[in-house]
Amino acid sequence: NNGLSVGFHAVNKAINELQESKVLEKSDREYKLDYNWVSQLHSFAEGLRSRLLDEKGCLIHGVKDLKQEGNITTLTFDNLLDMDRYSKSVHYFYYANVSAKDPLCLMFDHHWWHILYPEKDYSDTTINSNFYCVCKNNTLLDRTGNDFKKTLGMNIAYNNTMSGNFAVYGDVVIQNFISNEIASALNSFFVSTKSLKDIAAPQKFVDKILKKNGKVIVLINRTAELAEQLRNQVLACFEKKK
Repeated sequence: NNGLSVGFHAVNKAINELQESKVLEKSDREYKLDYNWVSQLHSFAEGLRSRLLDEKGCLIHGVKDLKQEGNITTLTFDNLLDMDRYSKSVHYFYYANVSAKDPLCLMFDHHWWHILYPEKDYSDTTINSNFYCVCKNNTLLDRTGNDFKKTLGMNIAYNNTMSGNFAVYGDVVIQNFISNEIASALNSFFVSTKSLKDIAAPQKFVDKILKKNGKVIVLINRTAELAEQLRNQVLACFEKKK
């Protein structure tokens, strides 16, 4: 009917092959798309979309690899700057959408966001009071950034027995893992900075540390039990202060 020179046997062969491949399923004398195949196709498309877009529908720049296994998404970056740009967009997303009653718990080895993003306005004091931030190190740059957070009404604690970089938003845990090379350079920079004039300009920090090549991995894990465990670890630091 459509002017195609395809015979019955060719069509029948193609249908049988599609049925064997689980693309089609037969019901009486009719064929329809297999539900499982459609689901797999949908999952692939969603995975591809998440690989290209962030939570705001913007392209994710700097992602070198993405894997999805169950509740865990693994993102790989080549440096801290690319990771930080992505993490910033995730953080802003949760800041704008989180319930005011939910404690937002963060743990980090060093605090540098005040150097890069001094223009960000965290003006919602109700939400700010539910931020619980634990910093492992107590260097000049760490204190400067954390003192700024205090002026916004956020809760700050120092604990050198804890380590790692993670954020807990509800039942979502976002963990950052950086190579030893980058971690060493980052720590040396913070320890050696004895005056705010020593950093000369934020660009020095960006060029020497944040753009340093090395593997940086971000795990996004939606597991309520893990979120509860890490949240309790952070909140316990504030219980000790009381």
